[in-house]
Amino acid sequence: FWGTLTLGAHANGYQAGADGRPTHLWIARRALDKPTDPGLWDNLIGGGVPDGQTPLQTLHREAWEEAGLRPADLADLRPGRVIHLLRDIPEGLQREALHSFDLRLPPSCVPRNQDGEVAGFELLPIADALARGAGEGMTVDAALVLLDFALRHGLIEAPAGAAAVFAPA
Repeated sequence: FWGTLTLGAHANGYQAGADGRPTHLWIARRALDKPTDPGLWDNLIGGGVPDGQTPLQTLHREAWEEAGLRPADLADLRPGRVIHLLRDIPEGLQREALHSFDLRLPPSCVPRNQDGEVAGFELLPIADALARGAGEGMTVDAALVLLDFALRHGLIEAPAGAAAVFAPA
């Protein structure tokens, strides 16, 4: 990567209760033959933003490829925050701006992978999804986007002194 800025677009797919509060999250298991993070858990939709596309355009493309969601299924898509990631990885310095989105889905919507990049999906209660994100079985990008979702929806509280880091977008 050589520290070159890359862009990512990720969406947390969730179900909500009658009060609108998230109750469950869809998470995806990456295919075992993916070159990056094979078999790890991921957000419902996610991918790198190529040159010539916006994060939203990327999300629309990835929604079909990864979860079989058509544009009409994305009617409740809402932008979250842009999360800035800087870390050393075996390929070099990763510097990425992750564009997060929230997608409220009805209970009748069940994601189905189209391109073979996802091995399967699980619909988890919020607490279980957060526990999965806190472990080592989820990609770093997905865990950060999940954490941001939980903070923005009041599902967890930011630690004391973290207000500047987790300030609203």
